[in-house]
Amino acid sequence: MELTRNDKKKIFLLNYINELITLNRLTQKHVAALFTAKQPRVSDIRRGLYQRFSLEILERYLYILGIELVLEVNNQNRLISKAVRRNIDYNELLNL
Repeated sequence: MELTRNDKKKIFLLNYINELITLNRLTQKHVAALFTAKQPRVSDIRRGLYQRFSLEILERYLYILGIELVLEVNNQNRLISKAVRRNIDYNELLNL
């Protein structure tokens, strides 16, 4: 089965979210609190179950983790996207 363009985007975003969770040593409980989601939803993220998420919710989760996706038009009138990192103190957000 071939993946659709949206599926490929979801997989990319899900992998990025998982990387941020790992790099910041966040537990599933902490991530659930940040996302205002239940822990099984975070487990779906950790297991890579991209089919269970919309692109919009994955983008929102990235934003919560400190990454803002920005769309721009370049000189050739092509749409490009880039990730902009915002400084986030997870300990402060989670009151740790």
